Amino acid sequence: MKKVLAILIASLTILTQTSFAFEASEFESITPSPVDIVEAIDEKYNYPVLPGTDEWIAVGDTRTRHDACEIPVEILNKLTTKALLLTALDYPFNTDISAFEDAQSGFDYIVKHSNAWSALICREDIEETIFSLLDSDDFDNEQTTYIELLLKHSAVYPLLSDEAKSFLTNNETLSLYNPPDGAYLVSETVKSKTIYTPKENRPVKMSTSRYEWLASTVKQLDEDYIDDYPSAYYIGPSTMRYNCFSYAFYLQSTTNQYILSNPVSNFWEDGSYVQVSSPKTGDIALYWDDDLDAYRHAGIVTATKPEVWVCSKWGNTPLMEHPVMECPYSYMTVHYYRLYTEL
Repeated sequence: MKKVLAILIASLTILTQTSFAFEASEFESITPSPVDIVEAIDEKYNYPVLPGTDEWIAVGDTRTRHDACEIPVEILNKLTTKALLLTALDYPFNTDISAFEDAQSGFDYIVKHSNAWSALICREDIEETIFSLLDSDDFDNEQTTYIELLLKHSAVYPLLSDEAKSFLTNNETLSLYNPPDGAYLVSETVKSKTIYTPKENRPVKMSTSRYEWLASTVKQLDEDYIDDYPSAYYIGPSTMRYNCFSYAFYLQSTTNQYILSNPVSNFWEDGSYVQVSSPKTGDIALYWDDDLDAYRHAGIVTATKPEVWVCSKWGNTPLMEHPVMECPYSYMTVHYYRLYTEL
């Protein structure tokens, strides 16, 4: 478990330039499931492979690592809610939450692809278990952010007591007046910049970030993502100063100082960029999330043979060059777009 990241993710909510959320209706059909007390397992599950180990590298690719982190059903169904919660808090891909512009949507994405988290949100005693754990010696205070994101999940929040909702409200109020943990204030004001689409000069607004990571935070984030994605190459440090869309559509440089908010559809709605079936170097790779019916990530194609490679900025974390699906967005569909003058 990467303790530092658990604190840092809270800042993503403040820095959100775009907001996504899964609809509660996606989980309305899920019935909370009790555990068979007779066969209950009260110890958390230990994942067989972990980032930073030879075993993690040997697994092969990102999707296979995801599969290796799924809990066997016969064990999953016997875990008590406390054991399941502790297991979910240790999920090796929790770090991917910080690779999204919005912490809650990043968490919801993780829930979709982790049977530990997806089983946890269905437990009928989840609130009681959470607040019992918060008061116990088993809880690491640096994991509070995960708890907040869990309580705000669309399948959990409607069922919460007033006490639990008050807990969330108080924490959100505090975050409005304090710098994000692991970061410092760059500027009290946000500066804006307008760029224009290449073909019809449609305006697209960008803005600066008020915050930046401390050097110690940058070091920890960089190390964690290098461990998590051994097939990727580290290109530039973790930063809050620019995002993936700004990197792809504005300036491919680590000196970039602007965040380009989603949606970025102006770039292809006016024909400036055209979707192509076969990419070439310099094309833009856009990652489509079927659940949200939206693009959530972008990068620049850097190679096409023997496989497609992309350079992209992962949320507020590092700039990485990687095989197109060796990234936190491996469950999405990639579409390629080319500047209209290069067709």
